[in-house]
Parts: sequence; structure tokens; C-alpha cells
Amino acid sequence: MTTKDVEQLRSAFAVCRSASIDAVMITDNQIRGVSTPSGKMAIISKLDLSFDSAIKIGIGRLAELEKRLSIFSTELDIDVKVNDNNEASLLTIASGKSKIQFRCTAERLIKYPKTNEDEDVCVVRASKGEISQMARAVKTLSAESLTLAIGRDNGVRFECTSPTNETYVSSLETSAAFVDAPQAIVNKYEGDKFASVLDAAARDVDELDLVIGAFGSITISMKGHTLIAMPEVNEEDDDE
Repeated sequence: MTTKDVEQLRSAFAVCRSASIDAVMITDNQIRGVSTPSGKMAIISKLDLSFDSAIKIGIGRLAELEKRLSIFSTELDIDVKVNDNNEASLLTIASGKSKIQFRCTAERLIKYPKTNEDEDVCVVRASKGEISQMARAVKTLSAESLTLAIGRDNGVRFECTSPTNETYVSSLETSAAFVDAPQAIVNKYEGDKFASVLDAAARDVDELDLVIGAFGSITISMKGHTLIAMPEVNEEDDDE
């Protein structure tokens, strides 16, 4: 791997860390993985890597790999050992006269999404201040979930409730922009974790776009990488 490859991977790993994603598959110039234990956050993001895109690099202990990369303060090289199945088996991280190894994980042992097939329905734009306030409210109320609601007038609001049934509601300044006909949408997402990811993504921009899918997924960009949040299951629908 070149220095540019390593820089790209470090950036992607930082995004994964913010979303509690600790196992990823790198292949076909993409990095893909899901959060643990909830499985409600996923990364499916493009990479512009210099080596053969058919090589499959399974990272089952992402936090451990980041620790090993952080050992070296200067530029480093990573040598990838590949087995007969075109899967990486061992990474050798070297800087100057020092090196350290990291053993990769077989693809079959890593759970990761192949694609995001949720069709875009609308885009919600929230300011950095709106996202920051919402994240503080979720944490302050110890809310287990965060609701994103869109009315038929295209108005957007965040809602969350404390364990003692106290609520926070905030309407956004900007209306939702629908791809086709407007519709009412109400979806719940993982509380503090989802809010924290949105807050982290909004720190580098003045406004953050949330792309809402037909099945309730929310796609956002963070440091140039694509994260996807899945909604909580609607218990009322399950009962039916």
C-alpha cells in the first residue's frame, strides 16, 4: 500500500470508529461494514486504492489495527500477504527499521452489507447548530431513540423522549426536498449513537444533508465517506 492508500484507510477507519463499526471488508475499491452490537449503522464507501481491487482484506479487529498504526509517528508502508483465495491473511506495517504485524480475518467471518438498495425519497438539510442542539438534547434526556418526522407540508422535526416521559421537539428551518410527491414520514433511530454520529458529521460542514430512503434508511457523508443509519423496527407493524 502507498502512503495515499494508508491515509485513505485511516480516514475511513476514523469514520467507522464514530459509528461503532469494528469489522470491515475492503475489496472492489470499497470499504463495507456494520456496527456492533445493534447493526443499525453501516459504511458502504468508495476508496481510491492503488492495489488490485479484487483482493479481499477482512479487518475483524479494527480498533486493534488502529492501535498498531498509531505506534509509528512517521510515514509507514503496509505490505499485504494474500492467500490462494485472493484474501489478505497478514498485514505487515513498517516504518523505517521497525515493523509490526496484524492478522486479517476471513471474509466468511465478517458481516457486511453488499449494497444499499433503499431508493432515495427525499433530502433533509439541517444546520450544524440544529444537529448540535439535537445531539445535546438526546444525551441530556438519556433518550433511547430519536424520531425524525416529516409532515405533509414538508416540515421536518426531531423528537426524543426521556425515560420519565419528558420530550424534546425541534422543527428545522429548512423543509424536506422530495424526489417525487411529498409524503408523511416518521422513523425512529438509535438514540445517542445516531445523534452522536450526526453531530460528528456536522462538525466539518455548515449544513448536513440527510438522504432518506423508502425503507427509512438515512445516508450521510462524513469526512468524504458514506454512512447509512437504519431505523428501529416498528413494533406495531410487527404485531400486525
